[in-house]
Amino acid sequence: MQALENLERDPLNIDKARAFKFDSPGNPVSGEIARAIADSTLSASGRVDFYTDTSELTSKLADYAGLEDRFVLPFGAEGDALEYVCRAYLDNGDEALIAGPVPAQFRSCAESCGALVRLELARDPFVSDLPSLAPSITPRTKLIYLMNPNYPSGTVRSNVEIERLLVSAPDALVIVDEAYFEFYGQTCSRLVRRYDNLIVIRRLAGALGMSVFPCSYALASPDILNCINPVRPQQRIAAPIQAGAIAALDHARLSAEYMRQVRENRTYLALGLRQFGIESKNTPTDSVLLKVSCPLKVVTFLGKRNILADDCSSMPQMDDCVCITVGDNEYCADVIQRFAEMPEDYYSFAPIESCPLTHRTNVSASQTVSRTIVKSARGSERRLVFNRGIEAASVTVFADVAGRLSRTGASPIRRPAAKIR
Repeated sequence: MQALENLERDPLNIDKARAFKFDSPGNPVSGEIARAIADSTLSASGRVDFYTDTSELTSKLADYAGLEDRFVLPFGAEGDALEYVCRAYLDNGDEALIAGPVPAQFRSCAESCGALVRLELARDPFVSDLPSLAPSITPRTKLIYLMNPNYPSGTVRSNVEIERLLVSAPDALVIVDEAYFEFYGQTCSRLVRRYDNLIVIRRLAGALGMSVFPCSYALASPDILNCINPVRPQQRIAAPIQAGAIAALDHARLSAEYMRQVRENRTYLALGLRQFGIESKNTPTDSVLLKVSCPLKVVTFLGKRNILADDCSSMPQMDDCVCITVGDNEYCADVIQRFAEMPEDYYSFAPIESCPLTHRTNVSASQTVSRTIVKSARGSERRLVFNRGIEAASVTVFADVAGRLSRTGASPIRRPAAKIR
């Protein structure tokens, strides 16, 4: 809100816009997006221009996705794509399947259309198990929804697995939600040329600096998009949202550098929080998954200190889980500092014992921290599924983390006395 107030007083001052967070922590395209949004609110005649043609935005999205315009359909809000897909394909008595624990948005959209929604869970939420969906598909199944990569678990599905699902369910529309594909780096969008039962949903949000004004878009065959168009308000995407989205796409190279930092800082943050005895999982999204004793208290504590965190404990198989958004170096160091200030019983399942930092007097603090972290991550009996994706980190990454922890004053490495179930 403070950023918007600054824009109202001086809408073309890009420097003021940069001073506030219009997006995910540290994304450098804030200023360009803010200025584009401010410029778009006034037409050449001085009148407010609320809605404009979407052809330019569609072309930009098509170039970004590597497809032709006819495969792209933009929407004006983050959840609009899922809502209108459900309206077009679901009716009373139809079935919709959800693969794995996911946020409640798709379920809400499907149930509002009168559909029966069934959640299909894998035995292990951190391992892909798409073949297990096949027995659950019936003639009444109209939609199958999955996130790739999944949020919050971070589970990913290969294009081969997705193709097998498309072949096994020819009469159902498979929705692949790629909300985090920029951080993951892989996509199945090219499959829309070959399969007429696939639709890929994406969002222009944190990855491209559009967290405050997110919009969504769909990638699918023209036949699918033509089915959605009749239930979708035509050309009703607000001009400021279109302008911001176009600016974000025009400056995608700046965001690419930010996303590279996020991928590096996921490991840094996950390892940094290990000193508090917190189990963590490095996911291929913009967040790190943690297991804590009181998720609501942790999220509330961090939220009051401007740290983005999500309580995922109400989702199936995500008991005691919290997702923390990863940002630039300064933001991640702040997250670790906030946990140092947090009451221990908010995140700890068991009494925590201190582990002395220094074992030898002839090694630096940075080297000692590095060795202690390596021992904790590789030699401990606490080999939980949350540790996947961390153990493969290189020694240089461990050393870098050690140096950062040393510079932030993280002296003792603490660990839980008992294994966390």
